[in-house]
Amino acid sequence: MAALNVETRFIEALHELKLRPQNWDNLIIYSQAYLETGAFSSDLAIYACNFWGIKWNSGSDFAYYEKQTKEFVDGKEVTITAKFKKYEIPIDGINNYIDIIRKHYNQSFNHRNEYKEYFKGLQTGTELEPWRKWSTSPTYADTCIKTYERLNRPEFYLLINEVKT
Repeated sequence: MAALNVETRFIEALHELKLRPQNWDNLIIYSQAYLETGAFSSDLAIYACNFWGIKWNSGSDFAYYEKQTKEFVDGKEVTITAKFKKYEIPIDGINNYIDIIRKHYNQSFNHRNEYKEYFKGLQTGTELEPWRKWSTSPTYADTCIKTYERLNRPEFYLLINEVKT
């Protein structure tokens, strides 16, 4: 599956979900996926329809895809081998991502139409789980914000947020 095909399928799945009427800014979802997958070219995106590096756990309803990844441990970047959720089709990955945001990232969910607050929420954890952060990178929220701002061109914003009937 070519990277362009992965990106096209991702955008089509966003449109199919009709998230705009639920006050989601699809460009938030897209720009984080764009960043995480290296413009939809990563093995994880191509072979696992996992666009955000969502880790697999033993209680998961999904298969897994194992690969090396970089994490920050005690302030230093290290390479580890990890298991990631493997989705059959992009819409499954997007739905699981949205479920995770709803359940574990209240600040992000409550600001799903305000990109700066959304991305900051991914790095603050929750009241009950202050340790839960989307990424171990200390600059993750800022990098997401910069990616969103770089991709936020009027014609692209309209395309990505188009509501299909």
